[in-house]
Amino acid sequence: MKSKPLLLLLCLIMSFAKAQNNQTNTITSQETIKGTIVDQTDGIPLPYAYLKIDKTALGTVTDGNGKFQITIPKKYDTYTITISYLGFEDLILNIAEFRALNGTTIKMTSESVSLDEVLVEETKEKLPSAKSVLRKVIKNIPSNYSNAPSLITGYYRETMTENGEYIKYTDAACEYYEAPYRKKKYKWRDYQSPYDFSMSSGTFNFEASSLHRIHFHHQTLKEEQVNVINSRSSASLSKREFYGNIEGGPLSLFSRNRVKYQQSFFGKKATRDFNYTISEELDDSGNWVYVLAFHTKTTKEDLDAVASPNSRNRKQWRKANNRKLLKGKIYINPDNYAVLRYECSVPNQLKEYFCGYKYNQVKHFDFKLDIRFKKNEAYYVIDNMRHEDEFIYKDSITQTTTYYSAISEFKTSKINTTNIKKFPKEDNFANTMSNHLYEYPLDYDSKFWQNYTLKNPIATIDPTIRKDMEFKKTLEQQFRDKHIRNDSMPQPKAPIIASSFKIHGETYTDNYAWLKDTKVPKNNQPVMTYLRQENKYTDNYNIPLKKSTA
Repeated sequence: MKSKPLLLLLCLIMSFAKAQNNQTNTITSQETIKGTIVDQTDGIPLPYAYLKIDKTALGTVTDGNGKFQITIPKKYDTYTITISYLGFEDLILNIAEFRALNGTTIKMTSESVSLDEVLVEETKEKLPSAKSVLRKVIKNIPSNYSNAPSLITGYYRETMTENGEYIKYTDAACEYYEAPYRKKKYKWRDYQSPYDFSMSSGTFNFEASSLHRIHFHHQTLKEEQVNVINSRSSASLSKREFYGNIEGGPLSLFSRNRVKYQQSFFGKKATRDFNYTISEELDDSGNWVYVLAFHTKTTKEDLDAVASPNSRNRKQWRKANNRKLLKGKIYINPDNYAVLRYECSVPNQLKEYFCGYKYNQVKHFDFKLDIRFKKNEAYYVIDNMRHEDEFIYKDSITQTTTYYSAISEFKTSKINTTNIKKFPKEDNFANTMSNHLYEYPLDYDSKFWQNYTLKNPIATIDPTIRKDMEFKKTLEQQFRDKHIRNDSMPQPKAPIIASSFKIHGETYTDNYAWLKDTKVPKNNQPVMTYLRQENKYTDNYNIPLKKSTA
């Protein structure tokens, strides 16, 4: 019996030696490159520039000061890396060139606009002021958009990328009960609560890696509804154990309709928070339209002035969120002042500020909208919508920064404005934080999707998505397997590691004390690995239960 402690000690020493040897091999087979990306013209750092090793899922982004760190295995020495930033020319280097730049400053060149691409039109009449056009746009919303309910049928899609490669795919055929456009200031009681599960179908998920949508308006009126006719979703192919989903389904996207929900650049503080300029452009049909460009008045200097080393001081975050850090364009019909399209994003130098999260949580750094309207009989209606959230996840254990993109899109196929009735409440896929279309437990109906795609070619899956996601199974196989329980999945068992302690002179032994990390559990690799196994097993086991309650 006395030989057991000695044997255990010997095993621990051997394990440590083996781990050290493996660590040495790992270190020699890869190299960590650090540096700073700046504007070649003035040396200003470029925050959230993308670095991606081509043909791989390996990449990172710079931080708010333009700094980056990326670990590159030796096996990628024959590859190239692309550094990209909005408004700048892509910089493509082979890995050997990139390694040689370790610890240096990398300069990027601004894109130049060819004079041949600029169309100058002489106008006989002076353009109206930007703010007068904005006021007329807001005033004419009740006459340009329907004051009665509409039923909009269309195609909805969600995709997610990790380091530039697709890892999740979900889509649906759906119907949208759209409430009338009203000249009314909505109050909180008019909106569906993001925590209200009493009037909907769907799923209930509470992931630690939530995509938290609260930075800009994300709620819809209680009377607005979506009926999911059919949907399909892929496996999750994250290489970083990231499980966050787009929240709220199609209604979450419809909440971004700024003409209806007059937030930000259509809100009551629009003239306080934004600078505007006006110009004219030809649209796709060859008609001249007003283009109202807007840009937040808030600057980097304004936000730095209210910064505090005290983590509890939220002045900077509150100022960033109250002032809406956005820029964009609004395309307007000059005859009736109807909004034909609007697009917006976060200015490059302000991406650091509108989300305060740091490690082990989703940190947003861009918010992109592109919403287009078309005329249907007497009124303008939604034609297509696209919303993209860009964010990073900093892992405090591996010290890696992974960038993600979550995109939701909708395309209208049919509009009905007569005899409109609301759906039964149990058919409504509610716009709540825990309702994720990706987890909606519908069995894959291959015949439905074959017929639907023939009639709606927009539902055809892009070859790039297939290329990124079909390295093990086709997407159709993933759709089929997504909601089938794997009964052969082994139940995870936590390792027994005895730990003794005394209370009032009595000695107790706890075999699972190693799981009780109350300080920084997310930094504890063994704890997190086991908990992920437990979660995966539980999710798999509960698949039939989800289907029975859908």
